[in-house]
Order: sequence, then C-alpha cells, then structure tokens
Amino acid sequence: MKNNVAEIRDVKEISNTLSVENKKYVIAVANALLFSQSTASQPRKPPKQTA
Repeated sequence: MKNNVAEIRDVKEISNTLSVENKKYVIAVANALLFSQSTASQPRKPPKQTA
C-alpha cells in the first residue's frame, strides 16, 4: 500500500511538471504568433514613382 502512495505522488509530480512545461510552450507559441501577426498586419507603402 505504501508503494502505491509513492507512485501516486510521482505521477502527480510528473503531471505538474508537464503542465508547467506545456504552459511555457503555449505561451511561447502565442507570443510568436502575435509577433508574426503584428509585423505582417502593417501594410508596406509602395515606393514612390517619379515620372
């Protein structure tokens, strides 16, 4: 029985660690997406033509 309790704690610890890593990954991807959208949403002005 004591061994089962240790295994449950291990699983909870691993799950918690994975949750933290997943949150970091999601935040990084969201930041990258926001950054790429902010630079792409600004239209470039065409160069002035001299006639």
